[in-house]
Amino acid sequence: MYVCLPTSRTYEIKKCITCTTKGVMYMLQCSCNTICIGKTSRALKVRLGEHKSTIRRQEITLPVARHFIEQRSINELRCVGIETVHPPRRDDDYDNKLLKREAM
Repeated sequence: MYVCLPTSRTYEIKKCITCTTKGVMYMLQCSCNTICIGKTSRALKVRLGEHKSTIRRQEITLPVARHFIEQRSINELRCVGIETVHPPRRDDDYDNKLLKREAM
């Protein structure tokens, strides 16, 4: 289970999600209650590493990096895998499937 900080709502995570899980919807949380929902078809740790890298490189054109550069520190970044999305039979539909889940 995870708690969405801004709304205090509790959500059930239905499958085990680890840092090596692929096809994940994830939530980035900050201690200021800001959240960002994202998706990745790669391992969750790879995508999280990219977010951290953009913060370290001071890439303020990217919203997540800008937030942690201007208002917080990288130490306040938390990541929660919230759902897995199984790949469809055709690879070209995978990103579309993730986008649909991200929009919900």
